[in-house]
Amino acid sequence: MCIALTVGLGCLTLMPLAYGASEDAAAQLWEYRDNNPGQLKVAVEQQQLLTGETVSPVVGPADAPVTLVVFFDYQCMYCGRLQNEISEVTRNNPQLRVVFKDWPIFGSRWPASLAAAKTGLQIWRQKGNDAYMQYHQALFSSGKTEGTLTDNDIRVAAQATGFAGQIAPVVDKELESVNSLALKLGFGGTPAMVVMPSGGNAKADQVTVIPGFVSADIIRAAI
Repeated sequence: MCIALTVGLGCLTLMPLAYGASEDAAAQLWEYRDNNPGQLKVAVEQQQLLTGETVSPVVGPADAPVTLVVFFDYQCMYCGRLQNEISEVTRNNPQLRVVFKDWPIFGSRWPASLAAAKTGLQIWRQKGNDAYMQYHQALFSSGKTEGTLTDNDIRVAAQATGFAGQIAPVVDKELESVNSLALKLGFGGTPAMVVMPSGGNAKADQVTVIPGFVSADIIRAAI
């Protein structure tokens, strides 16, 4: 998988200020307001693939009003930092639903990027969301990004979930689907996020697209 790597903050559309979000965060959201309605249109059109329970790992209540969709790579340094911000937000917003999109854009540079993504999705398919999150947290908690993650790190984290690697499911279609979705959305790198209603027919003015690392305050403002 070979994808252009252009990591950085982008533009997004402001949603109503969430409880606990600062006015400064809301102001920063306005600075990144999206001037490309095509990106929001794609998000609305792809709502099921973005928020669906059967297509990617999910945490949070099924009846959550808002879903945060995160595109990430286990070898992306900013993705590791973003996970800390997301954890802070979810601790204080138990009604938030989070969907994890494994997008190993660094796979051609660091093989562990693709191996970690594949293993995570295999754990999810075999053991479910809780096991996936245990693995996900273990890899990011290790602090090993930018090519420092090893096959042994992946194996140890997987074994801790009870994963049976000898009967691992094939997850190539899941990875291809995420890559296709990310490119349709115009993402050039990781991390990237979409915030949108969990159910029903979302409208463009209900969607926030965040192509880059942001603080917990910005995420709270978006939800």
